[in-house]
Amino acid sequence: MKMMVLFKEERSMKKIFYSLFALVALAACSKPEEAPVADSAPFRIYLDSQDSKASFNEGTFEVTWKNEESLHVLVNGEAYNFTKVAGEENAFECSDFTPEDGVTYSYEVLTPYNAGYGEGVFTYSGGVKVTMYGQGTAVGSESPCVMMHHLTAIIKTVIENTGEVDLVVNSIRIESDTDNMGGRYRISAGELSPVNPVKYSVMDGQNVSIPVGESKPMFLQCAPFTTSVGSKLTFTLVAGADTFTIVKEFTADKTATFHAGGVKTTTVQIGKEAPVVEPTDAVTVYVDFGPTAVPNSQWNAVTAAAASANPVGLKLPDGSASDLSLAITNAFSTTWGGAGSEPLATYTEADVDFPKDVYKDALQISDGNTTGKIEISGCTEGKTYTLKVLSIRYNGSRDIRVARVSCGGSYNDVDTGAKSASDMDNNSFVSTFTNVSPDENGVIEIAVSAVVASRTDVVNGFINALVISEE
Repeated sequence: MKMMVLFKEERSMKKIFYSLFALVALAACSKPEEAPVADSAPFRIYLDSQDSKASFNEGTFEVTWKNEESLHVLVNGEAYNFTKVAGEENAFECSDFTPEDGVTYSYEVLTPYNAGYGEGVFTYSGGVKVTMYGQGTAVGSESPCVMMHHLTAIIKTVIENTGEVDLVVNSIRIESDTDNMGGRYRISAGELSPVNPVKYSVMDGQNVSIPVGESKPMFLQCAPFTTSVGSKLTFTLVAGADTFTIVKEFTADKTATFHAGGVKTTTVQIGKEAPVVEPTDAVTVYVDFGPTAVPNSQWNAVTAAAASANPVGLKLPDGSASDLSLAITNAFSTTWGGAGSEPLATYTEADVDFPKDVYKDALQISDGNTTGKIEISGCTEGKTYTLKVLSIRYNGSRDIRVARVSCGGSYNDVDTGAKSASDMDNNSFVSTFTNVSPDENGVIEIAVSAVVASRTDVVNGFINALVISEE
């Protein structure tokens, strides 16, 4: 895995700022001239009208209020819920609060508010929440204008995929070895106190697709802090089963300050090499017989019982074409679709895993006068093959339906009935033929017929699956 980290610097400032939010000015914020209102009208507050609002645009860094934004406001220590006034940019109102003339009220706003954290508690960790805090005072029914200030800094990490395979990033974590940059804090009357500080910020549950040669940004918020000489930031990115770790160390001539309301950009490079497929001369091909095919799998599907005029090419497990082809030269009687109550998701025998959609259905012989025949062509002269044939009928009784499977001059009789998972685990349903040589035309033939069982005169035979391997 290849990885690299790089902090972007502006040309002249020699700092790693990319851009800043427009910070709230420490001046009186403006509000529209208030008209007299009836006593029953909702009480209104105004927040600063500059670019300090509650929804963050990752492309422009612009911050705006959401249309139905709700604010948790402490008025003289008592909590009220204020909602955004439709059509007005910075006004919020509350129908539950009625101020008294001559009383001085203190207004304290922390947004976003999380009831699970406790009053005045917020987190520096995770994705961008546009966490802001403001205080204001007003007398009586005068509407206050509350100055809002950003509490968090933001790190924009541009992730470049420099590898050979596409990646989907599921989480990003940035950790300092010296500074608390995440966790929960409490703010009250403008004063901060730690609740559960940590040295990292992390965002999980993401699915950021980054094709080879492309880059995508991910944003994390953190506490404001300044790195010290020799300190390190460790970036950990998880992409599926792969974890990439990148360490940035700050030298004497290059430290960084993460300001509240500021956005810093860094670039990390991650990459994964394409898996090496070891070449092999051996060939294994999987064939699934019956009306239900396994989607997007290594199994070649043969769904019809009728004889086929032309051989069908068989694919290898990786989806590429093999040299082998299959044709039904003598038709089977019908297909068997399965009982619908098969108990195992996968049945394993003879070192082969047969998914339910493979073992539950089959091509069927329905009488003793019919023999289904299958030809495998394209076999290599001078090589020998192992063929494994599955013959099973779930929800069939024992000693009733016996299939005779023939190949390479020998045959095997299989009692195909299984009534339970225990029956499947404790009996054999695979006929294995080894050291099978193709004829002079490169063909191997498999025949399936049925014989009369000991308990009944029912004559049925089945072939559910076939595995062909070069020896």
